[in-house]
Amino acid sequence: MLNLGKILLKHRKRAGTGSPPRWLVPSVPCLVFLCCFLFVLSTGPTWMFGDGDLGWHLRVGRDILNEGRIPTADTLSWTAPGAPWVDIQWGTEVWYALVLERAGFLGLLVIHAAILALVFALISQTALAAGAEVITTILLTGAAFYLTSIHWFVRPHLQTWLLTALWCNILFRQLRTEGRSAWLIPLLTPLWVNLHGGWPTGCLTLFLFALGDVLAGPGRLTRSLALKWIAIGSLTALMTLANPYGPQAHSDVLQMVGAKPILDITEEWQSPDFRGNAWHFKWMFLLGLGSLAFVPSRWKALGFGLFLTGTQMFMVSVRHIPIFLIWTTPIVALSLTEAWTRLAGLIPAGREAMGRLLDRQQAGSHRWLGAGGGVWAALAVGLALAGLFPPALQRGAAGFSADTYPVAAAVYLQEHRPEGRMFNDYSWGGYVAYALPKGFPIFIDGRNVMYGAQINIDWLTLTTLGSGWERVLNQYDFSWTLLPTDSLLSRTLEQRQWRVHYQDSTATVLIRPADPQQSPDAAQEATAGSRSQDSGKVSTRD
Repeated sequence: MLNLGKILLKHRKRAGTGSPPRWLVPSVPCLVFLCCFLFVLSTGPTWMFGDGDLGWHLRVGRDILNEGRIPTADTLSWTAPGAPWVDIQWGTEVWYALVLERAGFLGLLVIHAAILALVFALISQTALAAGAEVITTILLTGAAFYLTSIHWFVRPHLQTWLLTALWCNILFRQLRTEGRSAWLIPLLTPLWVNLHGGWPTGCLTLFLFALGDVLAGPGRLTRSLALKWIAIGSLTALMTLANPYGPQAHSDVLQMVGAKPILDITEEWQSPDFRGNAWHFKWMFLLGLGSLAFVPSRWKALGFGLFLTGTQMFMVSVRHIPIFLIWTTPIVALSLTEAWTRLAGLIPAGREAMGRLLDRQQAGSHRWLGAGGGVWAALAVGLALAGLFPPALQRGAAGFSADTYPVAAAVYLQEHRPEGRMFNDYSWGGYVAYALPKGFPIFIDGRNVMYGAQINIDWLTLTTLGSGWERVLNQYDFSWTLLPTDSLLSRTLEQRQWRVHYQDSTATVLIRPADPQQSPDAAQEATAGSRSQDSGKVSTRD
């Protein structure tokens, strides 16, 4: 560990005395940004578009720009038309629509790759500026980057990641320098409140840092320190009201937290599966847990507060794992640095050598992007926006994959719209809302709390053929379905004489038979007629 650190510092010293000039040599946070940015884009032009909810964000953003008003009720579905809706992410949806209009899906992809990269550049800079060792910080940041990959989507939640990392960076600086940087928090809060519903994470982060500061040591708590944090916290709470919905935004958060029947059937709100999608994360968690024994005294109260609170959050929902990692990675890096220092102290002159290494590191490895870093970052972003680099961007067009979403079916339906109401797959609801015009109201999409528990449960009952599914089928009386071709419900309805209106390897459109009692022969003739009518667009089964 010491040798690697010395090699890196020696390389930086040579870079500073030769050519190119030192300001062009990227700092560690800049290198983290570049590596993360290029890695995300190397997954290809469609991988980050794996969540269909992006579709309704794009649709709503387009509607806001066209109509000049922020929605207060549902306009996308036929199951909850006019239902009250707090669209706290309206700010994101507006800039999504603007970027899509000017730079297409590639622009959205590149911007979100940059947001992800900034998150982990901020994490590394926070740890290094607080005194963590370089190689330890790089390895832990890389591990955290990998462990968040299950949530790498072009979605508004990435802005909550970025702002959480920024909050931590600002507050770590506040605790280090005793300056005034924490006053930035209330000034930036209105931005967060209008971009994503994860803004309570910012309030919780502020509380944990304030608590960690006042409990940092005996005699630390003074009247002036308490008043400062109370003032910052009160102003931050007041600024959360700076949104079009006012206190309704707070009620929406409480409604989400209390919607247990809905959260229980939504995958991203489930507890982590340590034998499945969270198997790798458990090792990072155990490493962090063990490192708490070495937390420097200045950061001990903060470290335990962040770790214990983050643990409670991710145990409830797997979607909180990234917040846990953003909170704790700098603390774990500081703790392991302290462990290396103690270990080095067992060797003659080891502690002194480790101290010199950390002192020299503080001379520049934690610098932010700076002028030179900005040049490298701008070059990388520019090449990506042009689709030139990395080469993975040239595999195809950025956007929703036709292998995952009903892209061809949506084109077909615009010219051959069936009569009546549609029943759609949950994960396709957002895409359908975006791809089809307003004359195609959807059954459901990712705004599950707005729809209420019953509609969510009825959708699940139908798609899994659960108990009473035929009753639910008749209750909603929809006329046609848009479902994955290999879905259980689609195959079952086709066997029950629903007519195939369109079909490809991804999606099938089925129309309810006019006479449920018609003979199988008549149903087969109707199906054959539908298939032969548009033989160029409708595939047949073997």
